[in-house]
Amino acid sequence: MSNIEVRKVQMVGYSTFSVSLPKDWVKEVGIKPGDVVSVIRLDDGSLKIQPGISREEKPARRVINVDRCDEPGLLRRIIVALYIVGADSIIITSKSGLTAKQIEEVKKAISTLNGFGIVEQTSNYIAVQSFVDPTKFPIDGLLRRLHTITSYMLESSYKALVKRNMDIVNEVLMAEEEMDKIYWMAVRQLLYATRRMDVAKKIGLENVMNIAGNRLITKLIEKIGDYAENMAKQAKILIERGKRPKEEHLELIERDLQRVLEVYRNSFNSLLNKDTILANRVIDMADKLEQELYERSFLIPQEYLRKEAKDPDAATIAFALRTFILSLAQVVNFAGTIAEVALNRSLEFDNPICTSE
Repeated sequence: MSNIEVRKVQMVGYSTFSVSLPKDWVKEVGIKPGDVVSVIRLDDGSLKIQPGISREEKPARRVINVDRCDEPGLLRRIIVALYIVGADSIIITSKSGLTAKQIEEVKKAISTLNGFGIVEQTSNYIAVQSFVDPTKFPIDGLLRRLHTITSYMLESSYKALVKRNMDIVNEVLMAEEEMDKIYWMAVRQLLYATRRMDVAKKIGLENVMNIAGNRLITKLIEKIGDYAENMAKQAKILIERGKRPKEEHLELIERDLQRVLEVYRNSFNSLLNKDTILANRVIDMADKLEQELYERSFLIPQEYLRKEAKDPDAATIAFALRTFILSLAQVVNFAGTIAEVALNRSLEFDNPICTSE
């Protein structure tokens, strides 16, 4: 049965307009003559009708019983999860009193969440409140920020390896923390948009179908950041051990990195610009480059492993380079997936290539 019914507006008296209610809906919800219905004005200009007297919904306060959070990291993960699913108020309680470790875990979790802050604290009670206005964070802006940070992390991980600079390694690790904040904010926005289409439009989600695609893209970009972080950690190991790969291998990785960044950049541009042609090119480029990188991830480490008997640290260099190259291959794979979403999205509306008849 269709969810859309067309009704004619009738004039009742001199100034009142009326619309009849669908008979099957009236029976379904049990409305009788003389009953009251609530007409709710939504931000997108539409009206919502509910049986009875409707009151504005207040966000539920979520309460965490810390005494039952005895698994390592569970309390932090619950706080982050509640933030992501849209909780505006969280109470953390303990009958026996919060320990210093639990308080530290709460504060550490809160510090990673944009717009969340502690508003009250006692020996057995912590109140956390959200100060986020969801309409102020368009999803495209959050995705752009994630793309910028992860691209920087990839480039900087390579620079740390070449320059043997621990400060650059630390910059990458700090950028990963900032990336996580934006990632969790983006996921919170997307999940909130599934419940509030008026908010979805304000943050740039005109089509509800795009929410699932953006959720996938957000996760892929977050994973790219994780791979960049892993590259930085491998650079750190080589720096600490005073080991440096051969120049020819560093030059190969640099060329590969630039090609990877180009594919990643173009995948993102094809998404934002709904560019069918560019998305198609990126998919082809990603497939070819990913295969090249997988082959190189095997060949280059072999040159060091053959010397392992003479140099015990050769395996360390081999593993680090393999991690670098495989990480780049995974970034290309994710970029190709982003381009697939971009291509699909570019065909939601008519364009010079595909039109409706």
